[in-house]
Amino acid sequence: MRKISLLLVAAVMAYVPTVSAAGKYNFKQVDGVVELFTSQGCSSCPPADAYMGDVKRDNKNNLALTYAVTIWDYLGWKDEFATAKNTNRQRKYSHYLRLGNVYTPQSVVNGATDAVGSDRAKIGKNLKNSHMKNKNIYVPMKIEQDDMKLKIMLPAASAELLASRKNFDATLWLVKYKSVAKVSIVAGENAGREIEYHNVVGDFASLGMWEGKPQTFTIAHRDLEGMVGDLKTNKFAFLLQIDGVGPIISAMKVN
Repeated sequence: MRKISLLLVAAVMAYVPTVSAAGKYNFKQVDGVVELFTSQGCSSCPPADAYMGDVKRDNKNNLALTYAVTIWDYLGWKDEFATAKNTNRQRKYSHYLRLGNVYTPQSVVNGATDAVGSDRAKIGKNLKNSHMKNKNIYVPMKIEQDDMKLKIMLPAASAELLASRKNFDATLWLVKYKSVAKVSIVAGENAGREIEYHNVVGDFASLGMWEGKPQTFTIAHRDLEGMVGDLKTNKFAFLLQIDGVGPIISAMKVN
């Protein structure tokens, strides 16, 4: 068992939210991330899709992200938002968490625990007990901005976090998403339904690696824009994630 898992079950501790400098964007610190892997061709997915809307509305400190995957496209309806990159992320989670397979709807909370995407009780419990609320695990992220770019600044990792792994590295992800997207599905298992999707991921990209030392990442405003299917994304977030697909130890989202 990875040593980091011992930290993830540590008692949840209070922390002070990071405030970013004023500018074009307003940011909010996130203390819980739920990633839903879903498909427009999956008949059991709509309840999970709807739940992401509830997560988004009910607790502004959480971040819900919807990743459309390609695994059911052969059933008669090709998901308009699905990408091979999303599908690959789900498969990497399955390997990292030693699950053995992938399915829909599947949610991963904080990069650490999976659940059926419609299991409100389990997902809600995992968000409530989020390891990101533990000040010994959470890495405070500060964002500064000017007219052209954002600077994402990370401090040195805590001694506890560094001691949890022999070789420490984490990926800083930029995730671009559309806050709401409605789709009228005319074929496949959900034929005749109009389904509303929430925080639909159009793309996610690595801004670089963090090895536990103070570090600054820079991104131009123009690179914050993206597409999900034929729609422009209108939101984005930054996730700091161990091994790129392990526990999320910091996150900020744009309001």
